[in-house]
Amino acid sequence: MAPRTLIIGDEIAQSIDDQLRQIPGTLPLWADVWPGSVAEAWAGEARAPETIAQIAGSVDATGAPIGAPNQVIVALGRSEIAHEPADVTTADLNRYVRQPVNDLLDQLQKSGVSVVWVLPPRQAKERKARDVMRTELVRRGVRMFDASLRSYPVDAQGLLTDTGPRRLAVDLARWLPLGNPGVQIAPSQAGATTPGGLVTNLPQTISDAAASTGGKVFLGVVGLGVVGLGAYYLSKRRSM
Repeated sequence: MAPRTLIIGDEIAQSIDDQLRQIPGTLPLWADVWPGSVAEAWAGEARAPETIAQIAGSVDATGAPIGAPNQVIVALGRSEIAHEPADVTTADLNRYVRQPVNDLLDQLQKSGVSVVWVLPPRQAKERKARDVMRTELVRRGVRMFDASLRSYPVDAQGLLTDTGPRRLAVDLARWLPLGNPGVQIAPSQAGATTPGGLVTNLPQTISDAAASTGGKVFLGVVGLGVVGLGAYYLSKRRSM
């Protein structure tokens, strides 16, 4: 069965979505981007299954069912890794990293999709969170693309910059495989996207309906940043 891919996650997910759309053969492709988000937030709101169900229940311009995604690319981990405090405890890691990763995987697997998890490029200060995520993904048998094992350019916030988004997307497409990764992407195309990242054959009513759900905008329209995670672990621990 040809891949019908949904990309979920943070700003890295947006970068991947933008660039995969420039590779012939990757469609149908959807994205649900939540800037700054963490696995705990996705699992807590059961947002991924909601998005999958929304796509599955939609129709195209002719009234034919669009069909559900059968593959989900998860791009999460940057906030957990980048904002991990020096005095992080095993209890913190279990509560805010290990358990949410497993909860999100449980939700996705119950939705009947295959899962690929993209871990972010190396961050300026890393401690234990990446290893915890790697361990859980390996234990669960989830395919994992760890961008820290390759040299992608990032900015001071650890986000992909310059040629980073294009290179990561092409590497990911070749590795999956997805689309026609042998096709070269011209530099002039690297930043090009369809408006809002929407797949053109999706009915606008999908995003219209999602826009009324308290800040969650699905299917490629960047969300409104409903979480602020500059001191994620620290604020969590203070509230315990």
